[in-house]
Amino acid sequence: MSERIKRMERPKTIHVLVPVFIINVAAFLQGASVSSSSVILGQLEKVNSSIELFLQNSTDSQNVFEEENFEEILIDNEQATWIASSWMIGHLISSLMAGFISDLLGRRTSLLLDILVFFVGFGLLSFGRTYPLLVFGRFLLGYPLVTQVYACEILSSERRGPYSAVYAAMHSLGFVLQLVLGAYVNWRMSLLIPMVLCIPAFIGVFCIHESPEWLLKKKKMAVCLASADFYNLHGFQELVELEKQKIKHCDKVDEKSKMDDNLLMKFRRNLKSAVVQMKGDVLLKVSLLSILFLLQGWCGFVILGSYAVDIFTRSGSPFEPQHTSWITSLVKVPAAIASFFIIARFPRKSLFVVLSLVISFSFALVGSYTYLNSFPDICPILMEKLVVIPMLMIITAYAAYGCGFNTLPQLLTAEIIPVTIRSSVVGFVTTLEMASTFTLSKLKSELIETIGLPGLFFMFSGVVFSVMMMGVITFNTSSKARPEEENASRDNNTTPI
Repeated sequence: MSERIKRMERPKTIHVLVPVFIINVAAFLQGASVSSSSVILGQLEKVNSSIELFLQNSTDSQNVFEEENFEEILIDNEQATWIASSWMIGHLISSLMAGFISDLLGRRTSLLLDILVFFVGFGLLSFGRTYPLLVFGRFLLGYPLVTQVYACEILSSERRGPYSAVYAAMHSLGFVLQLVLGAYVNWRMSLLIPMVLCIPAFIGVFCIHESPEWLLKKKKMAVCLASADFYNLHGFQELVELEKQKIKHCDKVDEKSKMDDNLLMKFRRNLKSAVVQMKGDVLLKVSLLSILFLLQGWCGFVILGSYAVDIFTRSGSPFEPQHTSWITSLVKVPAAIASFFIIARFPRKSLFVVLSLVISFSFALVGSYTYLNSFPDICPILMEKLVVIPMLMIITAYAAYGCGFNTLPQLLTAEIIPVTIRSSVVGFVTTLEMASTFTLSKLKSELIETIGLPGLFFMFSGVVFSVMMMGVITFNTSSKARPEEENASRDNNTTPI
């Protein structure tokens, strides 16, 4: 429907930028939620180490410790993995439900619900005094999916690319700011700040209008025109008239056609369409994408985001680990902004190969340095001077990741899957990626104990290389949908599932 809408004039930038910024404040909150576990676990592990040292030096350690009336939460390695991985569980559940909720309640109401969940999640982490509350708070922070459907439906097609950088930049800014705050203030205070920001974010989204395309789909004609006028979008008057004609025509047909509004009938019809589409070339593409997204969940970036302080404590760094964690993540913001221009400028398959090789080489170099550094007799003076290698290589990996490594598979999925089953396939591969990411986060401690930090980064390097190979195969076996196929899909009465 979006492509059928004609914009008679270009709206003023301020009419576009303000609503897009308001919508993407939720992306800022999501970015802060991703890095929150690194802040929490980094400070709690430091507290645990101090307590262990205190107990070792105390003659009557148990009694002395109880007299201290200590109120901080104590966790072990297993509990730490649940605090980190509970975010992925929330995101996994969200990937299964978010599309249905957004279509049912509307884009704005769905986003308001996301912000409310963020508020409760950050609040539980800030004020919760027990381990289960920390896990549940992180679970809630992972639930909001924060898709770009809302922003896309209030923008013209030529503006979607540039303004998509707003989402990436806001998400990266929230990610970085949480790490910066965690380096200087108590973790509870650092999580209190995004909780407070949820209030103006909720008010801002409440004050803007619902998506005019969603309103048109729900046959709310008057409200649709008011929303289109609010966003300075033109061409909806013609679409509303066409929709009214369709409604009049439907009133004249037999009673059976009225059952199209029944959710069960829609589901059956969409499922039948999906089965028809899922054969031959399409089935091959879905299979390749499934393997690609499963591998991408094991590329290591979830470990860098959730355990940044712990990783730099183990690998060594020229600064304090909590400072190195936010310094390395600073590159995410300019990389996110640059990604739009880079993706538009270079061939996607070639770009994906180059970015994958950069990340694979960076992780391999970190693994080589940490392996050599594990031998104290190998040039200790030189290894001390080279302690900057892990930080520089992770900065390089973050830059390549932000410049398109993570985005290109999503774009590929949207382009090669027929529109009638596109949203279902996107939800399916996203679910696979979240399940894979959760497994990696949960196994982090066992992997480090088994293969060590060098082995972990060598594994990440190999997985990224495998992702590159699978991506090349998927690019080679795919072709863009023909215009007539797209038009046929739009004209079909089947709604994308």
